[in-house]
Amino acid sequence: MSRRLVLILLPVVVAAVATAVAFRLRQEPTDILVEGVVGMPTAFNPLVWTATRADLDVGALIYDSLVKFDPDGRLAPGLAEGWTVADDGKTVSFKLRAGVRWHDGRPLRAADVIATVKLIQNQDAPVPEDLAGFWRSAQVEAPDEQTVKVTLKQPLSTFLGYATFKVLPAHLLAQIPPKELGSRPVGDPPVGTGPFRVAEVRPRQVTLEANSSYFLGQPRLKRIVLQFFPDEAALKAALRNGQVEAGVVEDLSGLPAGEGESLTEHRFFRSSVVLLMFNHRSPVLADRAVREAIVYSLDRTRLARMGNHELGLPADGPIPPFVWFYREDFRRWEYNPDRARQILDEAGWKAGPSGPREKDGVKLSFSLITNDDPLRVSTAEEVVRQLRRVGIEARLSAAGFSGLVNDFVAQRKFEAALVGLEFNPGFDFYSLWHSAADRRPGLNFGEYANRQVDDLLARIRTTWDPARQAQLYAELQAVLTQEVPGVPIYFPVVHYVADSRLTGIKPGVVLDAADRFRDVIRWEFSR
Repeated sequence: MSRRLVLILLPVVVAAVATAVAFRLRQEPTDILVEGVVGMPTAFNPLVWTATRADLDVGALIYDSLVKFDPDGRLAPGLAEGWTVADDGKTVSFKLRAGVRWHDGRPLRAADVIATVKLIQNQDAPVPEDLAGFWRSAQVEAPDEQTVKVTLKQPLSTFLGYATFKVLPAHLLAQIPPKELGSRPVGDPPVGTGPFRVAEVRPRQVTLEANSSYFLGQPRLKRIVLQFFPDEAALKAALRNGQVEAGVVEDLSGLPAGEGESLTEHRFFRSSVVLLMFNHRSPVLADRAVREAIVYSLDRTRLARMGNHELGLPADGPIPPFVWFYREDFRRWEYNPDRARQILDEAGWKAGPSGPREKDGVKLSFSLITNDDPLRVSTAEEVVRQLRRVGIEARLSAAGFSGLVNDFVAQRKFEAALVGLEFNPGFDFYSLWHSAADRRPGLNFGEYANRQVDDLLARIRTTWDPARQAQLYAELQAVLTQEVPGVPIYFPVVHYVADSRLTGIKPGVVLDAADRFRDVIRWEFSR
């Protein structure tokens, strides 16, 4: 056989082998999951602000947190088997589980939690400012090897949401200067307490093996292989040809996902919102009738889907419908343009032959700004079209994300803004709607102020009893539904597609897409 013929056949052989591997993945379920991830890892450290999607995914598999969210958004035990709250509501003591060990065999101690918190508090560490800012206001100590005591400046029942950070090993943290944690892993390989441990790191792949002594039980999968891709197009190609069996995608189009297909979509709900924010200093938007008419004018089901992109769960009110305190029996916002026109008519906003409505010589018109992401701009353009149909004019402009936040929203140089916001951990709405949260780190940039809302938010923060919290949240939901301080358009979702034979996945609330792995010890392929 000539050398030229061998060279010609070599790509064919490689393609055939790849096809055979893909066929094996599709036809022979094993106890190994091969998953695709967009992006490359840097240091496998989920605490730093430079963490990539790959870092966060690996971190979710190898590390644990004191507490974690369950699918309904409640806080559940993690490394801490429980916690107690002092009568003053400012001191919380966590009791660590006994027998938990790091992957290198050392026992978990309260000193590990203290060291991790000290890292978060360190000014040199590249930690997200919201997390660092909160923990710098708290004091932590270890009364004994199994207890972590946190003292807050004031009572805060939603504090537990800030205890969902991943705990790192103190004996390895001590070897790394805080400023280098964004570029150096904590251990070689990284060492955690999680359900999987790092077995092999290659340029475009990380292999993790099950932790047989994991404190919540041995995982049913023996191995997870994470393969890294430069973009979503490459990941989707790998999902289609069977190179990988699972992955997080933004756009489901072109994937064999659905009933009877080889892939199944699992939806996870992010603790975030895409919100039409109002500046309540605007004379037009200070009119509650206008805000209520806007609610009825917007088809949020359509706005939550732009083209092939299913962006999120359409909002039917101010509270996400997937959290434990949501009241399904309360009045919901609906799409009803005729009702919007009626409200405006009754409020004195008169429709003319063309252009926006007017009242006492004032046009029903305001500026609307958003960031320059193409999908966000498309959503904003549809908002403008839908408002125009009832006689409301929104004048759209766009800016880069940092410019939108720093130059316009944070400076109150806007009338309405279409923005994406992360809820505080624990779904603390204080930062979004309390009048005292109108400056950073608060998010009430529209300067909404309502005494009843302020009172409810303050009482929620000082109430630790879940039943009483639910009552207060119900009152809050009712008031915000009527007041319309802003209009949530949709609550973003995480689209996770996986081989249809992979079982044990429990969709629900997540702080980050990596939290899809919270029940990974129960995942297995059906035979």
